[in-house]
Amino acid sequence: MLFILLFANTANIDFYFFNWLENGVYNLISPFLNVVENVISSINNYYVAFLKTGEILEENERLRKEVARLSTDNAILEEAREQNERFRDLLSFRGTVPGEPDILSTGVVGYSPATWQRMLTVNSGRNDGVKVGMPVMGYQGNLIGRVEKAGMNSSQVKLISDPEFQVGGRVARSDSRALGLVRGLPESDEEVIMENIRWDADIEEGDLIVTSAVSDNYPPGIPIGEVKKVEVGKQGLSQVAEVNLKGFQRTAEEAVIIKEW
Repeated sequence: MLFILLFANTANIDFYFFNWLENGVYNLISPFLNVVENVISSINNYYVAFLKTGEILEENERLRKEVARLSTDNAILEEAREQNERFRDLLSFRGTVPGEPDILSTGVVGYSPATWQRMLTVNSGRNDGVKVGMPVMGYQGNLIGRVEKAGMNSSQVKLISDPEFQVGGRVARSDSRALGLVRGLPESDEEVIMENIRWDADIEEGDLIVTSAVSDNYPPGIPIGEVKKVEVGKQGLSQVAEVNLKGFQRTAEEAVIIKEW
């Protein structure tokens, strides 16, 4: 009986000792355990963030491709809309040409880089009924040139700004209708000059110049440009007018060839 009491008492002492030792060890290593736990938690967070970063990058790439596709589609639609508007403008000139002209819409595919020879190339040729000398108009309904060479499926157009180009012109005002000869200038592809105007003819700045009926090579009444300045010619026997072309030929994307009028 005494032995049991002694053992119980000793065991009770041991239990207190072990509890004290356990608490001491825990208090001693708990900071280290906290550090380890924080490191493991940080590693886990970084791992989760890494996985999410990969997903985010993939989503960003998908969105970038979608934006690029939508931008391309929008650009194509916008170009088609603008092209339709230009074609409507091309067809609107019918009222300036007497009768029912036979016209051919065509696309511009190139320009001559030479400054002394202003030409453009269209994707219509003899297979489409195109012949040398046919007048060519721009999308604003203005005269831009004539067919200089006609191939099977393409043609070269000499622009009105070419120094060798000439066409009869007149003032569009009904109370004037002054006549002259319009030709290109070697130093400019946006202006032409109108010469051989009578010294007493009524022509002034801002007048619209159109093709005249003097020549049979062009329908009368096609807009050419607007008078910029009028000067007295040599010996004061005539007048000379600087004319700003209506529409810039080198930005044309479509054209109309007048086959018959």
